Amino acid sequence: MCGVPYHSAENYISRLIEKGYKVAICEQVEDPNEAKGIVRREIVKIVTPGTLLEGNLLEDDKNNFIACIKKKVMDLVYQCVMCQQVTSLLHRWKTAILTS
Repeated sequence: MCGVPYHSAENYISRLIEKGYKVAICEQVEDPNEAKGIVRREIVKIVTPGTLLEGNLLEDDKNNFIACIKKKVMDLVYQCVMCQQVTSLLHRWKTAILTS
């Protein structure tokens, strides 16, 4: 656990993600002037190498995908994070069956 200035957090996060660490981002949830003792903080975001979505932390020269599998309908949906293109394999399978 460590505290870093907000303006330099991105640099530290990218270093930790490159090494395979998971990063929990916490923020103060109460006014420091009204707090008695340590200011309460809560986790507002978790960043992992597999869920990295910030464009400035992604590599521009590589495709960056996030995927979801729907078991009950046997579908795989994936999206290129950089170009916002969404693809559904179930839609492709249905289209291929109807057109053949």
